[in-house]
Amino acid sequence: MEFSKRQDFQRLSEIKTYRGLRHGWGLPVRGQRTKSTHRGKGPVVGVLKKEAKEAVKQAEKTAEKKPEEKKK
Repeated sequence: MEFSKRQDFQRLSEIKTYRGLRHGWGLPVRGQRTKSTHRGKGPVVGVLKKEAKEAVKQAEKTAEKKPEEKKK
């Protein structure tokens, strides 16, 4: 079953059909909207709160200091 599905998708992408390209890109194939859904399997994109931003800055500062200490 999986093998035949994979071959079907591969055939569609080889002949450059719309459906085949959408399968290759990992997007919905049957006309669903994609503005707010189907954002992919990448990392989560969001907004950091002010406290979290400060913590990130402090972590970066400490990371920069550590390599200098090792050089001495």
